[in-house]
Amino acid sequence: MKVKSFTFNPLQENTYVLYDDTKSCAIIDPGCCCSAEEDELKSFIEKERLTPVLLLNTHLHFDHIWGNPMVIKEYGLKPKANVGDKVFLDGGQLQFHGLPESLSQLRFDVDWIGEGDKLTFGDTVLSVLQTPGHSQGSVCFYGREDGVLFSGDTLFRMSVGRSDFPGGSHESLLDSVYTKLFPLPDDTKIYPGHGPISTIIDEKTYNPYV
Repeated sequence: MKVKSFTFNPLQENTYVLYDDTKSCAIIDPGCCCSAEEDELKSFIEKERLTPVLLLNTHLHFDHIWGNPMVIKEYGLKPKANVGDKVFLDGGQLQFHGLPESLSQLRFDVDWIGEGDKLTFGDTVLSVLQTPGHSQGSVCFYGREDGVLFSGDTLFRMSVGRSDFPGGSHESLLDSVYTKLFPLPDDTKIYPGHGPISTIIDEKTYNPYV
């Protein structure tokens, strides 16, 4: 599996395109918030002659779903996320974050996923790890064969996600890290929702928050 990363929107969110030799691909957390960023994502997919078959959200905070409407329209995909974050699709987070009502288009139908679900594109399989804490519905996507983890805002390089948003819990966040992520192989490469990549062993050894 190959991974292409983009950094989008004012919150510097990481968007990922995963693909393999079959040219099928998955898009994780499209955060593109303007036409230039949308074009950057679409141009890469077109250049590599990829066929998007999965739209995955680690959670439904606005900075991770800004590009969902474009991906839904452009590729006919239905996003997959955890039902614990359903509350964020009712417009409530717009008021909480002081965002304009013009972002009310961040409401769409979702296929709900949960712990243990297997998601496939091409020859690649991702497992869903349910990791509440940053939000009630936060999940991570783990590719065992490729040794990769897409951790959303649960675990960062030398940090962890905020837990002071609605539905967040610091206790649940740490429990998710300790029981779901740290048992993974030490050489697992972590692709977080913000910031640079890391590994499980580096976070177990050096992360001051855990």
